[in-house]
Amino acid sequence: MRPIVEQCVIDNLAEIILSCLGVNIFINSRKRDYVNARMVYYKILHDNQYGWSAIAKTLNKNHATVIHGVKQFEGLVKFDKELLDHYRLVKKVYKDTDHPATFMTRTELINETYVLDKKNKSLNLSIEELNHSLTYYQKYRHIIKVIDERGLCDEKIKIVTTKLNHILNGLYS
Repeated sequence: MRPIVEQCVIDNLAEIILSCLGVNIFINSRKRDYVNARMVYYKILHDNQYGWSAIAKTLNKNHATVIHGVKQFEGLVKFDKELLDHYRLVKKVYKDTDHPATFMTRTELINETYVLDKKNKSLNLSIEELNHSLTYYQKYRHIIKVIDERGLCDEKIKIVTTKLNHILNGLYS
């Protein structure tokens, strides 16, 4: 079963066609500019694996209208350089849009949501562990502050570490 065309895809592509070609594809008109714009719309959606009926529903058309439009497009584009240029322009702008959902099917979006949810939970666990560590080591902040204020080099830090180990192991009273 092919996916339905999401509203964000419809709006995005219609807006691109309007800005690039100056044509509102939702207006029912037989003028050549409108027909060509709808053919470009049909072709791009069909290239993105949307079914004939799903595409047709977005413009309140019959699936046969979409099939006919794509066939007409494929025939005309061989001879009509302007139509080909329009198609390439709209397709390039459409592919360059920042919204990743534009190119994802509903199933892909659902799968991506699950993946992102797992990553989110993992990150939240990491944050909890870091907060726990921060709370645990907070009691040593005075010792760390004293050592940090001294600006000790690595060699002196090793000496301090050795002396702290001796003190904590009971070698010094």
